[in-house]
Amino acid sequence: MSQPQVSATLVLRTPDPAATAALAASAGLSRATRLDRLRAGIPSPAVRAQALLVAAGLGLTVDHVTPWTVVVHGSARAVALLAASGRSLGSSVSSLPSLVPQAASVVVAGARIPHAPLAKQDVVGSDLLRAYSASPAPLAPGVGHPVIATLQYAGWDPADLTAYARATHLPSPAVGAFQAVSVDGASTTAVVDASTEVAIDQESIYAVDPYAYQRAYFVDGTVQGDVDAYYQMAADALTGPGIVALSVSWATCEQEFPAAAVAEHSAITALVATGVTVFAGSGDNGSFCEDPGRQHVYPDMVSYPASDPAVVAVGGTTLDTVGPVETAWGAPDDIAASGFSGSGGGVSGFARPPYQDAVAPASPYREVPDIAADADPVTGMVIVHDFGGGPEAAQIGGTSLSSPVSAALLTAELGSRGLTNGGVGDIHAALYAAPAGSFRDITVGTNSSYSAGTGYDMVTGLGAPHWHAIVDQLLRTPVVHARAVQTSRTIQLTVRARAGQDFLAWATGTGSPPACGTDLDLPAAPAAVVVPKDGVYQLWAQGYLGYQRCLTGTTTVVVDHVAPGISLRARASSPAGRTVAYSWAVSDAVSGVRSVNASVLRNGKPIWSGHSTGAGRVTLKGRLGSSYQLVVSARDKAGNLATSKRVLGVSYDDQSFRFSGGWSRATSHAAFGGRLVTSTRAGAAARAKAYGSTFSLLTTTCASCGIAEVFVDGRHVRDVSLYSRSYRPQSLVRLASFGSARLRSVVLVVKGAKAARSKGVVVNVDGLLAV
Repeated sequence: MSQPQVSATLVLRTPDPAATAALAASAGLSRATRLDRLRAGIPSPAVRAQALLVAAGLGLTVDHVTPWTVVVHGSARAVALLAASGRSLGSSVSSLPSLVPQAASVVVAGARIPHAPLAKQDVVGSDLLRAYSASPAPLAPGVGHPVIATLQYAGWDPADLTAYARATHLPSPAVGAFQAVSVDGASTTAVVDASTEVAIDQESIYAVDPYAYQRAYFVDGTVQGDVDAYYQMAADALTGPGIVALSVSWATCEQEFPAAAVAEHSAITALVATGVTVFAGSGDNGSFCEDPGRQHVYPDMVSYPASDPAVVAVGGTTLDTVGPVETAWGAPDDIAASGFSGSGGGVSGFARPPYQDAVAPASPYREVPDIAADADPVTGMVIVHDFGGGPEAAQIGGTSLSSPVSAALLTAELGSRGLTNGGVGDIHAALYAAPAGSFRDITVGTNSSYSAGTGYDMVTGLGAPHWHAIVDQLLRTPVVHARAVQTSRTIQLTVRARAGQDFLAWATGTGSPPACGTDLDLPAAPAAVVVPKDGVYQLWAQGYLGYQRCLTGTTTVVVDHVAPGISLRARASSPAGRTVAYSWAVSDAVSGVRSVNASVLRNGKPIWSGHSTGAGRVTLKGRLGSSYQLVVSARDKAGNLATSKRVLGVSYDDQSFRFSGGWSRATSHAAFGGRLVTSTRAGAAARAKAYGSTFSLLTTTCASCGIAEVFVDGRHVRDVSLYSRSYRPQSLVRLASFGSARLRSVVLVVKGAKAARSKGVVVNVDGLLAV
């Protein structure tokens, strides 16, 4: 006799659960960034390989593998061995510390999740998009469709969706717009009473956002099925097109479900970390919660998974579309006291999450719900469903309506902003930090234990969202970037769309951004902006989401392609002075001066350096016969570089020469050092070595002065006349100039000749200046 087969799911331990939880609580990340961070928290291939080896060793058959789970089946004994190493959690979940140390838990098939089918009602529907301030997503081709997932406990005939579209004059669903996913072999087509729940989900989503594609995950109503479904959604969200939102309409008492909630919470956290926003109805029993057999009624208990801190719990309202006006959805007291109907709400057993610190500072526990939407069967939606006698219209309500409607409203508003591939993850922080006016506050009504009131309450939460205001907190405008200071007048822009947002086209320019125009012939990426001259410019980029609908981001850029201006001053105390003084000033009128580097070289070797951002000065004691050079380099904030140089020299005294051939010394208070050397003998020579590129004789010119021959490095370069009509001491007469500075030998030879007007042939040597 063959043994009965049992299914189980081995949930692998996340390498860094805290990081995964933090990522799940993060909104506003791009899809690429989110998935990149998430991969670091996915169990490694080695861990999965070990789990597969353990399963094979126990004789178990592997049915399905995701990055987080291994689903197996086999004999009850083998599954029991797999789960035996940890404490039993409600006979459905066991921890697993020994067989696979890296495993977090084993979820065994068998524990069913209680839920109650929704009764049919007979009322009209409403314009939910308008009532909750959400924009319809575009139906234009060329952009990927966002995906909304649902979790289903019964099969369904998708022909209902086509019949609904026809009855409500909506476009027929496109091929592939609805996809049924079987989890662990669950039927996707077996129609039972609970199939009404599927119709509510899929048709209300289609009514609000026909642009979105739908993916329904069908499970068998067990804890294992739920866990496997959540991890399968997470795996699907990794590959894309990414799932934006998940709606869960089933609910069970948190009190009846503590053990399974541990495994489900981990799975939901992983799913939210991929960027999926999870919505769940808070239940239809007011402040009561009951098990499916109505054997136990728990006052002030909430429903799971709505109570999960990673899930947006959606309560119920009674909606009047005129206005619109809403009150809390609640049944009369005599009915509510028996736990029959009304917006679910109350205190959870989960610890108070940080996002509720401000609204529930005195409570250590999470409070439910977070938001609310239409759930009253009297004001709900009409759906089309085959109840056994062919398709017929029925009006429905309950938080089984408010949850998928909320998921579709968020997805539609995100789609209208260009976000079509993946979602924004946990939106609790944005909900609870949204500015005044982001919600329609529900202040009237009760769910039998709690009353609606100003601000947060445990009947309608924060109230009914104005989804455009909530999404403003999540997406805002594209981030436009260009190099803040640059030299090019052609400015390249880069744009980062928030949270993976996609834009159809871009317009760019300078100055004040215009109103969104018609997106005709606009480029698919932001074009470079050309400015006419240097200056400070505000640049804008408009990302188009559709016809005359765009979001605008701006940035400021300084354009400067001209190098800084440098003004240098150089001063010696006299042509033969011993003091060398330099000063400089640097300016840049456009981008400003970033840095100034100054240095002084003596005979080509650095002797001083300094740094500033503008003006500066330096005074040095000169050395006889030395050449001094100031070099100032300035860079502006755009990166333009300017360099300026100024050379000064301190003369050699006559004592620095070697004289031959007949010279005589003479004293003179007008001479450098009080004396000079003079000669009239032809062929008399004065020799000196000096560093520089330009060499000048410090001399006294006169009416009887003659001509000297000039030799540099042994080569005759010129003859110079020292004649002047009057007596002029400490005159500088240029001897020779070269392209580069170096140490050279300079020789002066008395020629014994004179200029035509001169009265003699005297040559005076007072010093030599080399610069």
